[in-house]
Amino acid sequence: MKNNYSLIEDRRMQIFKRLINGEHLSYQQLSDEYYVSRSSIAKDIAYLKTLFVKENLLLRFDNSGTYFQGSESQIQRMLKRFILLTMEHGENLSVLTNVSLFEKINAAFRHSITEKQMEIPESYIQSIVVSILLIVERSNQANQLDIEEKRQFGKLFLEFDKYPLIYELLKEIEEQEIYHFSSKEVQYLTYLIVGSGLRFFMKNESIPFSFRGKVRNLIQKVSEGIQIDLTQDSRLEEDLTIHLYQLFLRIEAQTTVVNPLLDEIKQHYPALYGVVWFSLNDFLKAYHIGISE
Repeated sequence: MKNNYSLIEDRRMQIFKRLINGEHLSYQQLSDEYYVSRSSIAKDIAYLKTLFVKENLLLRFDNSGTYFQGSESQIQRMLKRFILLTMEHGENLSVLTNVSLFEKINAAFRHSITEKQMEIPESYIQSIVVSILLIVERSNQANQLDIEEKRQFGKLFLEFDKYPLIYELLKEIEEQEIYHFSSKEVQYLTYLIVGSGLRFFMKNESIPFSFRGKVRNLIQKVSEGIQIDLTQDSRLEEDLTIHLYQLFLRIEAQTTVVNPLLDEIKQHYPALYGVVWFSLNDFLKAYHIGISE
């Protein structure tokens, strides 16, 4: 028998999936269907609302109830966040996705990584696999990802010339007849995978000199804020430059990486977190983009 926590999680997953599928849901309707009080439903909706806000998206309301209206890429971002969160809690994914398809894609992608002798952090593997899963599953349901033709860093990204390497990682999925990717889908996943932390794919010399200068200024500001000189640490500068440039690629791909250590970082390093937060906001103003926690 499921405990109360699991029952609440199941209900929230079901409500979330219905919202993603375009339903308009009233508190009374949900209360009647799930045999719980309106106040319980109100807590469910409030919880889901916080998840949407983390992706800079909103739940809307009208006379017929609560609903979500967004593009396919926004839907996939929300599904990805919820799936990763559900995996972190060890809950059943069957409400949110096709578990059998997930297992096939996961096994194929990991086999491809092993064959090519790559070392990728587990959290990034999960993030990439979920993104691949959503492209495959949603495409099979006739929901095509709206991939923009022009991106701010598109020309710079093409200099990396890593499209064939990413395709090699995905080929195992095609060879197993799980799915055949379009060129645009491979392009999108290339943004995603390179932006997810694979230094192996990064051409350091392709990062603009002006960007490197802004990173040095960022390190200088943080150094002043914590009163420790970090400006002489060349390894820090190089790693941070690559990390932030990959961050830009993730923003370009409109993808999400959920940091499982975020709460721990905020709890144990609140002063450093605050200094970095304000310094990063200044850093990103020049690029007219926002950043989540």
